[in-house]
Order: sequence, then C-alpha cells, then structure tokens
Amino acid sequence: MAFIGGYRTDARTNARLQIAFPQEMDERQDRLLVDPIRRDYTELFPKAPDFSVLTSEAPVLQQDGPGLEIVSDQWIDSRRLMKIRFRTSLHDRLYIVIPNAPLLALTTPNNERSELAGGTEWWLRFDGMPVEGIEISFEFSTSRPIEFLLVEERTGLPSFPGLSTQPQPGTMRSPGEFLQGDATDFTAIYRRYDVPAHCTDLELP
Repeated sequence: MAFIGGYRTDARTNARLQIAFPQEMDERQDRLLVDPIRRDYTELFPKAPDFSVLTSEAPVLQQDGPGLEIVSDQWIDSRRLMKIRFRTSLHDRLYIVIPNAPLLALTTPNNERSELAGGTEWWLRFDGMPVEGIEISFEFSTSRPIEFLLVEERTGLPSFPGLSTQPQPGTMRSPGEFLQGDATDFTAIYRRYDVPAHCTDLELP
C-alpha cells in the first residue's frame, strides 16, 4: 500500500511543487500505513512520475493483474506482425507501455490501421476494459525481444477484512491516476512481460 506525497520538480519551470499528500501523515494514513517507508515511485512502477511515496505492507490482494497472450507472431515484408490479447482483473483503466521497440503501425479495436511516425517508446491507454479483454495488432521493424509494461488501475482502494480503506465523503478528488499525483485513492497493479525474439529467415543458420 502506498500514498503519494512530498515534492517534485516541474521539468518546464524547475519549480519545486508540493504534490498530493503532504510530508506528514494525516489521521487516515496513520490507520492504513504501519511503519511506512518513503520510496521513489519509480521503484514500484517503472515509467511512473518522479514522485515520492509512503509505502507499507498490505494484505495480499486476490487479483491476477494485467496479462497478455500472443495470438499470432509473423515476419512479413521486413515487419514483425503481432496480434496480442490483453486482459485485466480490475476491468477499468489499462496502460500499455512499449519502452524499447520501434513500433511502425498498430490496429486497435473498432479503429483502422494507423501508421506511426517512428520512435522507440510508446504509451497506450484504454478506459473501461471489457471482461473478455481486447486484441491489438502491432507492427514492429525488429525481430528482437520486445518488452511490454502493463499497468492496470481503478479509482479507489480495495476492501480488506478488518481494515477500513474508504475516505471521508468529499475529502478526495476523483478519478485518481498513477500519472497525476492528485490527492485521491487508486489501486494499480504492474506487470512486465518480455516477448521472445522472432526467428526470421535471415536469422536461420
């Protein structure tokens, strides 16, 4: 369990800004956090903003978290064509981060194929994830291993036996997101997946 708090530096102005929860814990945080440790947010979620967070052990959350399944993986005309099914356990927001692969085009549900302008780091966000998941087609210009970072989140904290996690009415903004650092509650689950290299004809002995 973690609460965002402390200060961050605005990259555009170099101003130091207090964000989200103050340095001192309030009454509700004292109930939820036991012997908290302040850590960089990026230790919990790579690619997260440069916030500090107060962290504490919490009861195990019975959620599978986000996942992916490779539906197809082909090498056609110097492009790696991958169709991937993504699923979530919270069925709310999903972030898909591709930090290290040249993505040339993609096709998302109910949309036509989109050519992209190059680059080696891409973020996708989907709101209201269906229970059955979604399929996305990717086109890469590399056959090397590809890393996917998945973060699913939902506004509000889960309920644990014997532990009250709900805030007082009117005390927090909504919705909360792991990117913004607002003083509000959200639940986030992070997973990293490494898709193996694709064996193209050029790589065969």
